[in-house]
Amino acid sequence: MIKKSFLKKTVSFLLACSVVLSMMAMCAFSSSAAFSGGSGTKKDPYLVKTADDLYNMRNDLSAYYKLAATIDMSGYSTNSKFFKNGFVPIGDDSTKPFTGTFTCDLGSDGLPLYAILNLNIYNAKGELFNHEFLGESDYPDAMGQPAPYFYETALFGNTDGAYIANIYLINATVYSSIVGQMDGRYTSSDEGSKISYKAFLDYQATATLIGRANNTTVNHCAATGSVKGKSSQHGGLIGYAAGSNISSSYVDVDVDTGGCWHVGTFIGHMTDSTSISKCYAMGKLNAGLDGYGKMKESFAMKYGEGAGGFAGQVDSSVIEDCYSNVALSSSTRGNNFYGMASGNYSISNCYTYGAYDGKSSLPSGNKNTTNCYISNATYGLQADFNAASPADITTYFTARKDWKAGTDGYPVLSTVNIVTDKSIYVPGGERETTVVETPVVDNEGTNSETETETETEDPSSSENSSEETVTNIQGGATDEKTDTMQIVLMVFLLVMISGISVLTVFLIYKAISYNPVGNNKQDFSEEEDDIDE
Repeated sequence: MIKKSFLKKTVSFLLACSVVLSMMAMCAFSSSAAFSGGSGTKKDPYLVKTADDLYNMRNDLSAYYKLAATIDMSGYSTNSKFFKNGFVPIGDDSTKPFTGTFTCDLGSDGLPLYAILNLNIYNAKGELFNHEFLGESDYPDAMGQPAPYFYETALFGNTDGAYIANIYLINATVYSSIVGQMDGRYTSSDEGSKISYKAFLDYQATATLIGRANNTTVNHCAATGSVKGKSSQHGGLIGYAAGSNISSSYVDVDVDTGGCWHVGTFIGHMTDSTSISKCYAMGKLNAGLDGYGKMKESFAMKYGEGAGGFAGQVDSSVIEDCYSNVALSSSTRGNNFYGMASGNYSISNCYTYGAYDGKSSLPSGNKNTTNCYISNATYGLQADFNAASPADITTYFTARKDWKAGTDGYPVLSTVNIVTDKSIYVPGGERETTVVETPVVDNEGTNSETETETETEDPSSSENSSEETVTNIQGGATDEKTDTMQIVLMVFLLVMISGISVLTVFLIYKAISYNPVGNNKQDFSEEEDDIDE
């Protein structure tokens, strides 16, 4: 016998539990529903096949993602007032950086199976606040307030501990209206009357792939297109990198910037033991500095620094086995390979052969360079690089591992796979090639399934193997149980929901089917009388 009131409370409780468990199940499935497949784990990454999939990566910044189709971003836009007529960067300093993994499988030719086409990013924040380099308007933080967000302009605005591999951006167009300035805007002719912008300066960065990369691994990535704007820390692939590792990547980008400091065709500013190896840059770099923000030459000569064909500023970092072929133009000062250097930096086994059109060379730091060359066949400036003929440069580098002779008389990297025919990437289509799956790594760039190490120089080693396009990875922790736990949780929730539903139906059936027999004077009050089971 059970009391009728107890029955009602029990049924209500079971119904509430069923609703809660159903909501939990829906939440567990909701993330995967936002993508074209996958669950966001190492074993089962989210599949990014559409422009909306790419945009939705901002909703789970720590997950695992895999590019699974060529995406044409032409015409894609959002309602953001800060980014008009284009894509909004994923992650930024004022919300939360991207800490996850984004990869793409390779074909047998060493190129990614898929690419991102026609990415367009337009940062309009400077225009919204009517910013000018020597204008009347102040930045929102001109009086020492916290820096506002949206200062990074790239596919990923900000990353921290992320791993990005085999991502090619074809025909990207990036523009930032944020004005770069070093340490203040003059309010009068008196140098002492300046408003400090230092609070936000380190946060601004413009590039194609990553604006600001902190403790991030980038391997076998590429970008073609243009990067233009006014911001400092302006680069073709990455604007700013701290404690990061970039390898086997390239850019063919025209960079046009009015930023005050740290501008380069491959990277704008690298610091805190960042390492760049086996990468190259080609294209054009216009570091006019006075073309956008009404910059005066005297100001640029005093404060402008870090304009380089490959890298802008090299601060306590390492560059090795890299080269550049960039037509550099500067109305003030610049260098063909790197602009400025400081701290305990090292540049080794690099060369440059781009032409230079500028007034003078920038100082070259402490000249911590080894086996670095500048071609004597083109006019260029890099004081601490040795002048050499194209033939001598080729002889030296082809004797090193991962280098081979190029078709234009200069050596090229055999580990960097270049897209020579962009038509191989068709939106929604798949290239006809053998698939070489990319090892899935955790968010710190480690892989528990494979363990390889970089070999020493061996000129006889085979060239252009597909394994060379994948980062050399050390063993690390794994989350192999994640998928199993998720499946167990889902099964448990479904079983619980089913059990509660059956029990609820049974109790309701018993309640409505009960027919009391006996004394008509029996009191059926909810609190005192019983109901036969």
